[in-house]
Amino acid sequence: MKSKVPLTEADIMINHGANMGLLGALLAFTNEGDEILVPEIGYPFFKDVCPAMKRVAKTYKLKHDNNFEVDLEHVKSLVTDKTQFLFVINPSNPMGTIFSKSHMEDIIRVCDECELPLLSDEIYYGQSFPSETFISFAEVTEDVPVVIISG
Repeated sequence: MKSKVPLTEADIMINHGANMGLLGALLAFTNEGDEILVPEIGYPFFKDVCPAMKRVAKTYKLKHDNNFEVDLEHVKSLVTDKTQFLFVINPSNPMGTIFSKSHMEDIIRVCDECELPLLSDEIYYGQSFPSETFISFAEVTEDVPVVIISG
């Protein structure tokens, strides 16, 4: 499946697996004592790594009754001056859900309001059900900094 996101060599960083990309993003965006926002259900990488690196992974709620969308009001309530980025997983691991374009635009709007870069784990791009349409966050904004973890 070909991406619709225009990329140059300068836009790509090769890593040894997605975990190394996640670690690279954590080190690039944060310092000791900084916070990141991670989903309550999802790949636990940051929940395990942050304490060892003296960072704080704050957990935000997902709307279980609404396709596990991000609870954006809860996200906004967690943001402090130490918050460095919002981490999302799309397609979701482990639920397998995909965000709608309108929800993605809402997420981008909150990131813009809170001045947060977005780190999107999109490693399962192209592995969704045929009835679902996947859109990369890189296709949704040119204003909010977005880092994509893919493979």
